Amino acid sequence: MMYMKKKNVEITDISYTGSGVGRVDGKVIFVPKALDGEEVEVKIVRDSKTFSNGQILKVLKNSADRVEPVCPYYAICGGCDLQHCTYEKEVKIKKHILAREMSKVGFDGDIDFVECEKRYGYRNKIKLEVEDGKVGYFRANSKSFFAIDSCPIADPEIQKNIKNVQKIISENNFHGLKNIYFKIIENKLAICFLFDNSER
Repeated sequence: MMYMKKKNVEITDISYTGSGVGRVDGKVIFVPKALDGEEVEVKIVRDSKTFSNGQILKVLKNSADRVEPVCPYYAICGGCDLQHCTYEKEVKIKKHILAREMSKVGFDGDIDFVECEKRYGYRNKIKLEVEDGKVGYFRANSKSFFAIDSCPIADPEIQKNIKNVQKIISENNFHGLKNIYFKIIENKLAICFLFDNSER
């Protein structure tokens, strides 16, 4: 079947979405979680007339900037795109993407980048999905749910309370509960439960 073809791809660039870019069978291929300079074995998951999308099966030649992601859900989650590289490489990628996109509208000046003080534990708000009494996120590019008990980019106070909220949900019948919002406001944690009234 066409979509199950395996190909070896040399990654030469990074797209604005953070995917590695290469060429296969004369067409551009986008490969999430691949870095420029790498050679990867991919499975073709989408093959249109003008481009393909691939999924990494194996990294054949590693970039020196590749690191092990901190998040245990990184391989499936649709929230983060660049945990597989060093933070220094992430900054370079983002500068490169921004400069390229700005050049399309005629800007060719210097691009500056304000680095975050910390790579993890910085996010002061998150939204979790709720399915079958579990909290979690959707898989990348889908509405396929998976449960979590942590989110490394979230503020430590949010992190600490994900399991607590999961315990509350497990011990109560919250019919129609769809989402949980966590937000740090003036150093205090606010938690909002969102229900779908149409299911009542």
